[in-house]
Amino acid sequence: MRLGESKQKVSPSGERLPIPAPKSGEIIDINFLHESVDDAQDAINGLWEPDGRTFWRSTTQRDREVRKENIGTFYPTVTLRCIDSLLLLAGEAQGWIMKDTARVVHEVYVPAIISRTTDDLRQSTLNVDNDPNVFTLSIFSQTFARLLSYDRLAQPAAAEATKNLRTALGALANHGALDDLQVPALHPFLAYRIKRAISDAAPYTATEMIPQLEGLSNRLEQHCRNAIAKNLAKHEIGALNPSESVALAFCAASLAGARPEGGRIDGGPRQFFSTVLREDYQLVRAALSVCLEAQDAAGCWPLGRVVEEDKDIKDNQRLEITTFEVATAIAEAVAGLLNASNTGKADPLLSDAVTRLLQSVRYAEGSQVRLDGDAKPRIGWCSDHAYGTEIIESWTSATVLEAILHVAKLVQEFNRRSILGTFTTIHPADRDWPQWLHWSPFKASGEVDYRHPVLAYLDKKMVQPILADRRGLPSAQASTVSALLFGPPGTSKTTIAKAVAEGLNWPVVLLNPGVFIERGLEYIETQARSVFDRLIQLSRAVVVFDECDELFRGRAPRPESEQMRGITAFVTASMLPKLQELHDRGRVVFFICTNNFDSLDPAVKRGGRIDHIIGVGPPDKKAREAFVSQAVVKLRETKDWREPDLFDEALVELISATSRFTRPELERALGALISLAQRTWENPKMARLAARSLVKRQRQGLTITSAEYKKFTGQCEKYSHAHTEGL
Repeated sequence: MRLGESKQKVSPSGERLPIPAPKSGEIIDINFLHESVDDAQDAINGLWEPDGRTFWRSTTQRDREVRKENIGTFYPTVTLRCIDSLLLLAGEAQGWIMKDTARVVHEVYVPAIISRTTDDLRQSTLNVDNDPNVFTLSIFSQTFARLLSYDRLAQPAAAEATKNLRTALGALANHGALDDLQVPALHPFLAYRIKRAISDAAPYTATEMIPQLEGLSNRLEQHCRNAIAKNLAKHEIGALNPSESVALAFCAASLAGARPEGGRIDGGPRQFFSTVLREDYQLVRAALSVCLEAQDAAGCWPLGRVVEEDKDIKDNQRLEITTFEVATAIAEAVAGLLNASNTGKADPLLSDAVTRLLQSVRYAEGSQVRLDGDAKPRIGWCSDHAYGTEIIESWTSATVLEAILHVAKLVQEFNRRSILGTFTTIHPADRDWPQWLHWSPFKASGEVDYRHPVLAYLDKKMVQPILADRRGLPSAQASTVSALLFGPPGTSKTTIAKAVAEGLNWPVVLLNPGVFIERGLEYIETQARSVFDRLIQLSRAVVVFDECDELFRGRAPRPESEQMRGITAFVTASMLPKLQELHDRGRVVFFICTNNFDSLDPAVKRGGRIDHIIGVGPPDKKAREAFVSQAVVKLRETKDWREPDLFDEALVELISATSRFTRPELERALGALISLAQRTWENPKMARLAARSLVKRQRQGLTITSAEYKKFTGQCEKYSHAHTEGL
């Protein structure tokens, strides 16, 4: 069963029944969210006012302003909020954005906000006392950070956006209400918003501002720790009210905010991700548990606000927090707990949180406002329904869109973990992951071809572009999804794929022929469909097709294998569209590692399905020299090593004579030479002769024959991108 695959079940009386908690290994279907995402886009777009290049706050405000003939007023806060939600949609859920929305975001909204002067944008950042409004400053900073991550932003616009962002960040960093004495009075919702703004803006922050913003971020986190402790104590004695329960959600989300590797705001190349520091894990978990209890049967978190009859135009400073803001915060807190714990998927609290979040987005379906008449929008959302008046608010509709996207992202992470559990996987975070297999040291010491560097090529063409991508994902358009590694056996093709996974900090899914034929040849198509159905739903993983040559074997008949041709041709034909879909979706990196380049079907190797074809051979002379030098340095560090005379002479000969030796074979040859070195060589000639004789004996059992090596070098010159397009 797939959760959400159909409409939520209802009781005989028509009441919606609770969504069941996801079971271990179950895939949660979130396709039911698409309709609400479409409605939110329509609601936001329908409240755009082209003459003023702004978003109306609501349909009621628009109608009143039309009657006043006062079109052209700019509303910066709501405009920034709407654009931020649509940029989030464009950046992280490209498959869900409508074509018209994608067009107006690029052609209308982004140019409109870029063209505004700083004075225009500061209109609503000032209150009556002429002090910057911290909430608006945080929205300002977050939106411009999102704008700078928009991959279609031109450089002049980016420079102006960076300037505006840093102005807002400076105002936040120097705000008097956020110093050590004033922070305790800050509502956790505002602390959460400011914390998010600082995290989102971190990659674009001026270096000199980093210490100040880090200090503010640390103060906000401590403020949230204190608030959690106070509210948990009130909960224990039964004195916690619903508003304080909701405040716990924002405290938890603040402590689970986006952090770079190591938890420092430094704007480095690593992707920022939500995580909870080890010392805060149980505190965040407890806060989340209490907040979840406050959700009502309908799926929302009530705050008991007073509804104003004339809410849209009455000037008041009351802080309004919708249930969808709470859902977004809870989704971020759960994501942080998941990322901080390798066993998070099995935590019943987190599973319960996902269930409740799905209930909250179901609530969004039932709380829509539907207006009569021809004016758009006709469907949308309002935070509180004013007495006797139905209105649609752009702000609330944008908040609904943001909440749905965060819940969808969290569910996708749950699904990802469930799918990974169905495969044989290893992870760079595993305790037994070897230190030498980390990408940085591996690049420095593991290169096999110094004339046509393989590792540097993969780093430049795949690893660094993915790390720099605003979504932290590969892209079919950028050719960062797939690579075919070919070469003789024992040349570290699979090892290279694992090292790339460490560079991305992604798990490795290992697929071999046994995975596809575990139910027998007659079920290979069914099994392949099952494997690829799961891979298609996967994200942020490195998939390695190892020794799967038969799955992608050429379909042209060959006399020596005519009897098997029917089966293998069928298998190859069925695999090609699956491989294409996996490539085009652009959510995983996959490697095909093969010892038999010629046997692969041409359609497998073509561009658009495989981004990079790379020949991986045995170490060349310079690579052998680097390997031997590193080994000898370690040898000389041992206490009992007594180096004989002329040892360097023997090493030079060993390095020169070991062409075609794979790395393990070179290691064995070096070990044998070290044993020989305990004898005394009378002169350099004898040292070189000893090394040459040793290599000659071992050459007879090499994995790679002379003919195979010659064929491989010819294929590299013709097909390997590291040779034809190398660095």
